[in-house]
Amino acid sequence: MNHLIKSVSVFLLVAAMSLLTGCQSYSGVNKSSLVEFLYPASMGYIETPQIPHLQLPLRVGIAFTPATQSGSAGFSEILKRQLAQNVADKFADLEFVSHIEIIPSDYLRYQGGFTNIDQLRQIFGVDVIVLLS
Repeated sequence: MNHLIKSVSVFLLVAAMSLLTGCQSYSGVNKSSLVEFLYPASMGYIETPQIPHLQLPLRVGIAFTPATQSGSAGFSEILKRQLAQNVADKFADLEFVSHIEIIPSDYLRYQGGFTNIDQLRQIFGVDVIVLLS
């Protein structure tokens, strides 16, 4: 079990590092903020620490956070899908991942928060969602 927890931790760390490496050269004006998406000021979210209980193998969703500027397109949906697929391909053979679902950007709302994440979890039937920003 300890080995499995380490494997899941490594999976999430490598996913974040893959994104940072793949997008470091992009210098567009459009931004997407993970913090603004998860913790919008108007929601008044208060974090209550909990111990997650994951049932393996995991069904994983991969999605890009929405842009912070309205009317600015940023990455095209095709490019987002290609980048998300690159991340998914890196983890496709892991024994603790049963399925990887790429979630289209249209399903994420600007400042959607954890409510939006929970909706995505239900719609796509995933256990974990990797947010790319």
